[in-house]
Amino acid sequence: MSTPPSPSDWPSVVRSPSLPVSSTGLPSVLVPLLLVSSLRPPLVAWLTTPIHSVAAGVGSIEAVVMEIIITFALVYTVYATAVDPKKGSIGTIAPIAIGFIVGANILAAGPFSGGSMNPARSFGPAVASVDFQDHWVYWVGPLVGGGLAGLIYGNVFMGEEHAPLTNEY
Repeated sequence: MSTPPSPSDWPSVVRSPSLPVSSTGLPSVLVPLLLVSSLRPPLVAWLTTPIHSVAAGVGSIEAVVMEIIITFALVYTVYATAVDPKKGSIGTIAPIAIGFIVGANILAAGPFSGGSMNPARSFGPAVASVDFQDHWVYWVGPLVGGGLAGLIYGNVFMGEEHAPLTNEY
């Protein structure tokens, strides 16, 4: 039985930092479009594509702040439980911790800003429904919140002594 190739053997397109964007962005656009186009017109006449939208009475700035906070919480949880090499045995609960924070974020922010935390998740339905009202909220909030969490956790908790993990198991 042969061993799988190491990441250094993968094609450069697979190692590209743009892969997560293309692997989530393209399907998030194609799936809603295919779903709507595959149904017969009488079946979809009464359907609308659900999109994230800012709730009535909530301003755009308030929605951006909400998206920044919940995305910060998500990315910080990912760093603390799954990424940090000094985490010890807490890494075993990473999937459940990340799932709980996603659920809590959706429950907390859903009624106000939609609780997106992911620009690709908001972009696909917006394209399918051709409704981009306040769509910038779902790009600015997650990008700022995720960036802040990465910078803060990486510089404050991981520091300079961070050593990359080896491929040895």
